[in-house]
Order: sequence, then C-alpha cells, then structure tokens
Amino acid sequence: MVDQDIGILNKLNTVDYWEFRSQVMKTILATEIARHKEYIAKMQEHQSKVEKALTLGASAPALNKQLEMEMLIKAADISNVIKPFHVASRWAIRVTDEFFLQGDEEEVRGMARTPMCNRATQSRVALQLDFIDFVCAPFFDSLAKIYPQLHEPIQTMHANRVLWKGYPDAALELDRAGPERPHSIDVLSRLRGSSCKGCV
Repeated sequence: MVDQDIGILNKLNTVDYWEFRSQVMKTILATEIARHKEYIAKMQEHQSKVEKALTLGASAPALNKQLEMEMLIKAADISNVIKPFHVASRWAIRVTDEFFLQGDEEEVRGMARTPMCNRATQSRVALQLDFIDFVCAPFFDSLAKIYPQLHEPIQTMHANRVLWKGYPDAALELDRAGPERPHSIDVLSRLRGSSCKGCV
C-alpha cells in the first residue's frame, strides 16, 4: 500500500485512504487463530437470521461486506485442507516443518518445547487430523451453509480426513521428495473400496 512506484492508492483522498487501510487491516487480522471461534459464531448467527427470515417469508438479510471479506480470507488462510490430497499433504509437510523448526529453536534457547512443535514426540499426521477436526471442519461446514457452492471442496476436506486416518508419518516423509502423486498412490489404492465419496 505504501509503494509509490505502484501507487494503487494515490488517487484516494485522505478519508478514503484511511477507510481502505482500516478494511485491509481488519481483514488481515481476521486470520488470527485466537479469533477463530468468534467467526464461526458470527457465521452461525447470520445463518440463523437467514433461516428465520425465510421461515417468516421475509427476505434474507445481506451479509455484512466487511465480515464477508474477513471470512473469505480466513477460508483462504486454511484452505490447504480442501485441496486434493496430494497437494494437501505437501502443505502438511511445510507447515509441520515450520512447527518443528520452532521447537528446535526453543530447545536451543533453553526453553520448553511447545508440545505440537516437538519433532521427537509429535506426529505430523495427528496434527492434520486435529487441525481438520477442531479448526477447519467447524469453520468450513458453517461457511458452506452461507455459500453452498463450496460443497465440493468441503467434501474433499472430509475425504482427506479419511485418508489421513490411514496415513503413516513415514509415508508423509517419503512424499517430501517424491513425484506429484507420491506415496499417497499406495494409500489411495487401499482405500478405493471405502464408502467415502471423493476419496480417490
């Protein structure tokens, strides 16, 4: 926003500039995980108002545009789980690498390692299962009620959850340097007989 060579805000007056800046900052800060439940509650509250209005034969209330932007950037922030499994697994490696490097640094500094950042005890796959169960699924399932067109990628998330359940950490390590669809091919072939739509 401050790069004068690009100057995307140069034509805004002072009032519009600060309004734009405020909207951008609020949208970015919405990705703070400490506010995650707050946004789930806001979505549920909105959907409740929509359902009540429709029951009464009234027009559904519009979603606040600022809230809509904040919800969508949150969705983008955790969207690795709704991507095809061979993509989601690569992101899982990157994210858990970051966690474990933090744990390594904590040990170097003489600090207690954060449990989820301890590469000696923490399972990478377990982190993905917990992330889906406690963070992503509640959020995306609520979001899908507002945007039904998200049904397919959210089904992919639930299918990925089934795949993670049968995926060993050792296989995830093999994926690190493998081809586009690495060790997951073996896991997928074992799950083709499962009842989970979208697993393969």
